[in-house]
Amino acid sequence: MLLKASLRRQGQFIPLPVGVKMAALPSRFPPCDFFYSLLQYCILEGENVIQSTQQQAVGLLDLSRALGRACQHQDRSACAGLGLSPTQWQILAMVRDQAPVPMGDLARRIHVTRSTATRLVDLLVKKRLLERAPAAEDRRRIELQVTPEGVQLADELDQMLVHQQRQILQSLPAWERAAVLDALAKLEQAQRRWVERELPLDGI
Repeated sequence: MLLKASLRRQGQFIPLPVGVKMAALPSRFPPCDFFYSLLQYCILEGENVIQSTQQQAVGLLDLSRALGRACQHQDRSACAGLGLSPTQWQILAMVRDQAPVPMGDLARRIHVTRSTATRLVDLLVKKRLLERAPAAEDRRRIELQVTPEGVQLADELDQMLVHQQRQILQSLPAWERAAVLDALAKLEQAQRRWVERELPLDGI
C-alpha cells in the first residue's frame, strides 16, 4: 500500500516521497510522527471523499430532475393522444404484464397511496380497460385483470414510446448505448431499494 502524507517535525510538515511503502516508514521515522501523519492523511482523504460524494449527489439530483422532466413530457404527450395519464398507463401496462395483480398490492408497486390507486383503477375500469374480480383462492381478495381493449391500448402506447426511445438512442454513438443502459439500470435498482426502505406506503 502506498502512502502520500507529511510528517510533522519541529512544527513543519515534511513531504514523504511519492511511492514510499507504509511498511518501510516505521524504520525510517519515529512511530509517533508516522501515526500522526497517517491520521492526518486519512482525515484529508476522508474529507475529499465526502466532498466528492456531495458533488456527485448534487450532479445526480440535477440529472435526475432533467431526465424526469424529459420522460414525463414524452409520456404525457404519448398518453394524452390515447386519453390516459402516465400513471394510468403504468397501471395498465403492469396489469397486462403481471396479471392478476392484487388490488391491495397496487399502491405499493407504483408508489402511491391506496386512495390514489383506487381512484386511478376506477377510471380504468370505467374506460373498460381493466376489470376487478375476486381471487380464485380467496374470494374476499380483489384482483385486477386487463381487458382485450386494455391490452390493445397498452400495446399501441408501448410502440409509440419505444419509437421515441429508439430515436433518442440513435443520437448516441453505438458503443455508448449499452453502457448508458447498464448505468441507468443500476441507478434505478438503487433508487428502488432506497424508496422501499425509506418511504414505505403500507398503511397509508
